[in-house]
Amino acid sequence: MPDADVYFLPQYARVYERKGDGKAHCFAYHSKDGMILYPFLLRRINDLGEFADSEACWDIATPYGYGGPLWQLAGEGSVESLGAGFLKAFHAYCIEHRIVSEFVRLHPLLENGRILAKANITRRHQTVCLDLDMPESEIWRGIRKGHKSSIKKGLQLQVRVIRDEDLEHVEQFFNLYNDTMKRRGAAPGYFFPLSFFTDTLTMLSQHASLFVALHGERIATAAIFLHYDKYIHYHFSGSDASLGHLCANHVLIHDVAMWARERGASLFHLGGGLQPDDGLYLFKSGFSNKRATFCTYECIHDRAQYEQLVSKLESHTEHMGEDPSDLKEDGFFPQYRAVGTATRPDASTM
Repeated sequence: MPDADVYFLPQYARVYERKGDGKAHCFAYHSKDGMILYPFLLRRINDLGEFADSEACWDIATPYGYGGPLWQLAGEGSVESLGAGFLKAFHAYCIEHRIVSEFVRLHPLLENGRILAKANITRRHQTVCLDLDMPESEIWRGIRKGHKSSIKKGLQLQVRVIRDEDLEHVEQFFNLYNDTMKRRGAAPGYFFPLSFFTDTLTMLSQHASLFVALHGERIATAAIFLHYDKYIHYHFSGSDASLGHLCANHVLIHDVAMWARERGASLFHLGGGLQPDDGLYLFKSGFSNKRATFCTYECIHDRAQYEQLVSKLESHTEHMGEDPSDLKEDGFFPQYRAVGTATRPDASTM
């Protein structure tokens, strides 16, 4: 598949399967127009306490990160024709397997929403990309002035970046990540066990790297990057707040960009923030003025069952003494999973 990326690997889906987010599946579609691969997590709705006694049913979500359909045209095939056939076949699959709804975090660099129903796509926010095909001097020229000064300062203070191939610093990264999420006031859904990070680095093996920025023997910042073919992604990071004056985050991003460029990567996707235009996004935007658009796709395959589940949740919420109208105002999809949304990463923050 010409636009394959790390998020479409079976190993990536299995990391989240092991985490307990659902059963990893991949739907394959083929026609005269081409072929489509669509990995996803299948989640049993009845595992939610409110629906334990409901008729067995499931829903679909992509793993944390980016996903959706990956396609390759054949001969004179068109994206429109391939997409229409895929949507019809996949809807039939969902009805047959009692899949109520589908939620997809689309891949910003692939713009793979083009093959889906436009009416079901929601534009969320901009993410930051760095074009690694440019000469190194052009990449440097595109960095914000303040970021350039920070990189120079970090280097003068002898911050050095290493790729931790033996994963000696995973536990320290884990602690820094948790501390960073607490400082940013992140929702509980952004916190993961140590085993999750170990799985990410070991199960993805050649496609995941832990980079560490050191000052002497102390870790100032560390981050996990995902890479496959021409893409590299800034995935998880954590830093020591007491060493912020070292500007280690700036040095880390610039060093990893040069490392990825030497390996033949074309695009460095830094992503967005925990909230649109927050401090994390502003930090990332200082490395490049190139942007991509992050979108989500929401589809209801069984409208009657969906509304029945929502109605049951509203009744349960009212019985618990809470206002069921808050569920609708939340805007979470699927709405019947709206209880406890504070514990889940918001779709708009990728």
